[in-house]
Amino acid sequence: MDQPSTSVSLDGTKTQLSSPFATEPLTEGRGNPYPPAKKKGHNVYKPIQEIEAEEVEAYREGGFHPVQLGDRLNHDFEVVAKLGHGGFGTVWLCQEGPEVEGQTAWKAVKIIAASESHADNPELQTIEELQSQGVTRAQWEAAGIMLPSRHFWLQGPNGTHLCLVFPVMGPNLRSQLEASGETVKGVLAQAGRSLQFLHAHGICHGDFRSDNILLHVNDVEKLSRKEMLTLLEEPRTEPVTLADDGGEPPEEGGRAPAYLVERSDIGILGPKTQTATIDFGISYRAGDPPEFVGIPAQWAAPEAFFRTGNTCEASDVWSFVCMIQEIRGRGEFFSNITRPHYVLDLEALLGPPARLLSPGLEAGVAAGWGVRRLG
Repeated sequence: MDQPSTSVSLDGTKTQLSSPFATEPLTEGRGNPYPPAKKKGHNVYKPIQEIEAEEVEAYREGGFHPVQLGDRLNHDFEVVAKLGHGGFGTVWLCQEGPEVEGQTAWKAVKIIAASESHADNPELQTIEELQSQGVTRAQWEAAGIMLPSRHFWLQGPNGTHLCLVFPVMGPNLRSQLEASGETVKGVLAQAGRSLQFLHAHGICHGDFRSDNILLHVNDVEKLSRKEMLTLLEEPRTEPVTLADDGGEPPEEGGRAPAYLVERSDIGILGPKTQTATIDFGISYRAGDPPEFVGIPAQWAAPEAFFRTGNTCEASDVWSFVCMIQEIRGRGEFFSNITRPHYVLDLEALLGPPARLLSPGLEAGVAAGWGVRRLG
């Protein structure tokens, strides 16, 4: 595969890398040659082109934590493969502790960007809110709600990162668009019940879309380390290198890893039709919405898209309806993220915004974004 055997530091020194797929034993505490990160207004790295991965410039002070295959997180979690990435961090498949009698504890560890790592993280607050109402973990998991089982803090070259530990889950619902009609109905019904459970306990998800509905996988806890590595195969990687016109790197700032890792296809383990709602990173208490929620336009209710600050349970329901439209194979209601086109799509779907939105918002849309006045 594309796993590099060495990395190159800024002075040209080559360093041997470790990987769980290599035959050499893993070494603790090895040094990683992290190149410096992005200087404001200046791209330090060459773009990653050969694999699908996160934006390399996200590895900066306050940004992502640099991870390499074989790293140990919090002394307990050995990084085996990458499960995903998003705007706020990366998710890694990890082996927790040693293998005992062929049994391996597999976990997904989400490492949040340093600038977004806070003690009042919404995922942790959601747990506190449910527990304050007497809801147990068994009850919310039975309702298809997946929240971290524990968390820890990780100090790295880019700052201090909150790390959330989850069970290993399968592919998201968006990747299963070719599933049969009955299967689609079943998983959408489960997602709807999960949303109903949240709202019944006064919690809004804020980012309820197909990317955040995962399917369980078959018997992952029964896989030995050797079996897991055989199924996943060796992850593809691409070295991180300085841009040709990068000039002298900044003396201060964050660090990137020696290479980025492409996401492994965890769906190869065999997805079930049981769902789990994840990613409560922008969830909030009903009646106390934030000024802005970062849900993409394709699933955003008008109050979320136009940042009116009054999102609520109905905003989640709007997103759920958009998800149904998407998963049932009928395309997206909103295919363009620009404000004028969103308004025109909204009008085509439901009528003039003047009948739907506040007069002030409708006037602002017409005057500020260059579309004809509607209504």
